[in-house]
Amino acid sequence: MKDKQTSSCGHHPSQPGQVEQLLTITEVADWLGVSTSMLFHHDPGEGPSRIKFGNSIRYRRCCVTAWLDEHLVTDR
Repeated sequence: MKDKQTSSCGHHPSQPGQVEQLLTITEVADWLGVSTSMLFHHDPGEGPSRIKFGNSIRYRRCCVTAWLDEHLVTDR
């Protein structure tokens, strides 16, 4: 049996009994204060991990939060 891969935020996709909150590209763009085209055209690894199926793009809320945490800059 194959090991499940972890996402950028470290969770295992499709855990039994767990409902994932998926956000649209518009919802994430509004949340981050950026354009949808900025999110749509970013190079892999430069933005939050996304799920693409057909013409739809969705983001896991936990992955967007993890991506934000990875880019946190603190003044020292």
